[in-house]
Amino acid sequence: MDSDCFDFNRCPHGDDIRIYIYPHDSEHTSVLFRKIVTFIKQSKYYESDPNKACLFISNMDTLDRDRRSYNFHKYSIESSIDKLLLHEGRNHLMFNLYSGSWPDYVELDFSGIEYPKYAILIKASMSYENYRPGFDVSFPLFMENHPDRGPQQQQQQQQQFQNHLKSTKYLMVFKGKRYTYGIGGETRNSLYHLHNGNDIHIYTTCKHGKKWKEFVDERCDQDNAEYDKHDYQIMMKNSTFCLVPRGRRLGSYRFLEALSFGCIPIVLSNSWVLPFSEIIDWPSAVVMGDERLVFQIPDHIRSLSRFEIESMRLQGIFLYNNYFSSINRILMTTISIIEDRINTHWCHETFQWNVANKSPLTPLWIDQRYNNMIESFPQYGSMMIDKHGARGFTAIIAVSRVISYYQLNKFLRASLLSSKFVRRILILWSLRTAVFKQLLHLQSTHPSLILIEISSTNNNEQQSSMNSNRFTCCFNHTAVTTDAIFHFDPESNLITEEIDFAYLVWESFSERLIGFSARDHYFDNAKNQWTYTSKWTNQYSIILFDAVIYHKYYNYLYYEHIYLKNINSTWNFDEECSGLAFNFLISHIIRESPLKVTQRKKTISGGTLFDSWLAWIDRKSCFQKLIKFYGYIPLIKSKIRFEPLLYKDVVSSMRKKYRKLEMIV
Repeated sequence: MDSDCFDFNRCPHGDDIRIYIYPHDSEHTSVLFRKIVTFIKQSKYYESDPNKACLFISNMDTLDRDRRSYNFHKYSIESSIDKLLLHEGRNHLMFNLYSGSWPDYVELDFSGIEYPKYAILIKASMSYENYRPGFDVSFPLFMENHPDRGPQQQQQQQQQFQNHLKSTKYLMVFKGKRYTYGIGGETRNSLYHLHNGNDIHIYTTCKHGKKWKEFVDERCDQDNAEYDKHDYQIMMKNSTFCLVPRGRRLGSYRFLEALSFGCIPIVLSNSWVLPFSEIIDWPSAVVMGDERLVFQIPDHIRSLSRFEIESMRLQGIFLYNNYFSSINRILMTTISIIEDRINTHWCHETFQWNVANKSPLTPLWIDQRYNNMIESFPQYGSMMIDKHGARGFTAIIAVSRVISYYQLNKFLRASLLSSKFVRRILILWSLRTAVFKQLLHLQSTHPSLILIEISSTNNNEQQSSMNSNRFTCCFNHTAVTTDAIFHFDPESNLITEEIDFAYLVWESFSERLIGFSARDHYFDNAKNQWTYTSKWTNQYSIILFDAVIYHKYYNYLYYEHIYLKNINSTWNFDEECSGLAFNFLISHIIRESPLKVTQRKKTISGGTLFDSWLAWIDRKSCFQKLIKFYGYIPLIKSKIRFEPLLYKDVVSSMRKKYRKLEMIV
């Protein structure tokens, strides 16, 4: 961005960008605009003080500027736009889905609002003629009922469908309106020539607008009759390609619909700037057609190899799931693009936005303030290379309740210190009682063991709370030199072989949460809500933190996105709730389930808070808070359990590397 068009002085170097939202009247704004405002206020970007803000959002709802639309709102320039005009719109964001109206649909006609020339236009259906590269953002066109943060219920069948090769029942399909009059009709009216009734199915209807009967042609009766016989969602599920012709404007709802079903879009909209084209390599996921060469499309797509087709399909699914699957993801992607332009020294490389087969951690969640080396993030780079002490794990044991020293000593000496992968052991002692003398002696003989005493008299309550919380204390601790962090309960009864095996599984799945004690969630029809369950079943979606290993970068994300946003609220940061919050956060980020290792169901000797009635009540209560916080259930179920090679096979025990695991009940 040019400094003549944007005031960089409002954006402090090296800090997160901050967004101020002008006070607005909810009665005169659309549902979609209110959602955008809500998501920004819940994000780390929100700033309540306009003097500290980098970006601004006007109090005007400019999403729908079609004067014939239901959501159209009239504004007087004098009362609403003057704040933008004072600085000619500099540093202001202007969202728009629909501009112009019948019959011409002029792209920059905002119906009574004078568009400030220096405002950043975040607009759907944008053309190359009006798009300002590196300044404006091409926005996707989506409906008001698009998921807010994620699906209300996990669509397991759709997820399984996305992970398998697609049916080839149809080669290409389209179902939609064709315009017998007005702009945008030329392309759609020619699509029926592609229909062959075999592997290409095209169904259109003339019913559009109030005057459609005045412009019917000889094919309308037949088209309308066939149109209602077919379900477009079923067609998309069973088709390789989906036509996405332009509508009255350049964009079309069909674009995101096709991507969501794993159907490769064939875009027929000349001069349309595809959504987020600044960062997304669209030719790897869609077929760019030409409205003037419609009849050449079948020959072109038949010439593509099966490998090319499957690669494009999987890339499209990746792009949709990460950047377009919810309003919140669309909004956060938009802000990330603008943030990369402002903080160019921290901007993400283009390949990071498009690397579908390397890591589920997209640039939306890669914060280079944490580290500017890509190999420092989950699944990027080789985790198998012992470089700068990165291989191995740091153990964290939080002592926040009265325990038996015998059990802690037994676990440390017999299991943890014997592991060949342990590099450091951090014991967070937050009890008011004195530290065990035997533990101090053990520390003197084992340099890898570090005891951190948390003072309960710390004057800085926030700092004390952060230090005593094992989820926030150690992502930047100098003693943590490994990527892997392994949490243990102080009364754990895990053996060395279990610890080593869990770590080796993590090396192959460093983006996952990996542990031993698994739990699940289900939908309670009686209460009409999702709820937590501690019953042991053949599937799970949650890993308890009595013994769990994960990448330390998630501690940083938890601190930035969960802890800091709720530190001054009534949020309960106890062990049980923090563990559930961690599960929710990681599933929300990577859209994958945690992983369970070995058949062990319980890792703690005797009865403890982890299995007590109070702990169960705390988890259920926290579970409902987290659902409200995220707005949906991000947890994903799994039936996978990792066990060593030859586990319980009838072969010589000498051939088994982890033979002791078979003796654990």
